[in-house]
Amino acid sequence: MRCLSTCRAYSPMVPPFLHNRPKFFVSHCMKRLPPAVSRIPDDNIVMTFNGVFSVQSVDSDNMYTVYMRSELNRDMPSCDCIDWRNNCLPCKHLLAVITQCTDAGGWDSLPEFYRNFSLFNVDESVVTTTHVESGDDVDQDPSETETVTCTATDRDSRSVRVPGLQSRLRQLLTGMTHCTYSISDVDFLVNTIESASQMLQSCQDHVDPSLQPAAFRRSRRMVRSSIRAAKYRRRMSVLGAKWRKKKKKMRRRKTCTTP
Repeated sequence: MRCLSTCRAYSPMVPPFLHNRPKFFVSHCMKRLPPAVSRIPDDNIVMTFNGVFSVQSVDSDNMYTVYMRSELNRDMPSCDCIDWRNNCLPCKHLLAVITQCTDAGGWDSLPEFYRNFSLFNVDESVVTTTHVESGDDVDQDPSETETVTCTATDRDSRSVRVPGLQSRLRQLLTGMTHCTYSISDVDFLVNTIESASQMLQSCQDHVDPSLQPAAFRRSRRMVRSSIRAAKYRRRMSVLGAKWRKKKKKMRRRKTCTTP
């Protein structure tokens, strides 16, 4: 969800065709785009045939051939480099062609089967279920900028899960808490306190008594009032006593064998 443009703004360094894509795919491509790698000059990219490009490497004297549609499989692009043969993911030569060469036509010129591959795209159910609006600050924390708007269809849909909505509400409240340290407008603070009081009362009216004991769960292993913690402490005390007894016997044995 954090990779969606509706959650946070993308950096201008990220090409538009990488927006709203899985994190691993964006990371893979960004490691093969400038400034992570040396930029391939436009003069080093020459279209030899329709959909076939020759790319001169800047790191060596090697010449690589990029096919927008592979000769062996028309549903796949290809390149002669080792990176492509190992991963079958966009290499820096293919990325240079689709981002710098106007004759290539960009990402949309690649075969539809390759562009629509499931590992390169986010599920439509994830994109359409929840809509989030964010600010323009790229480095801003998502919890401080997210605004959830769910339609009636989304509320009625079984795909909207209660724990996810609870978590999102807590994130929004955390973001509001962070903002309070930097707000000095007295009128705004007074109005916000009144609104927050009404919201708190509304939340209290919707509290399910059967779920209230599980609202704030802590680690049951180390809480003193926990039964499991008591068993853990008793077990550790028994092990500690055994270790101390064994250590004492070793000292006695060592004392007896010493001349």
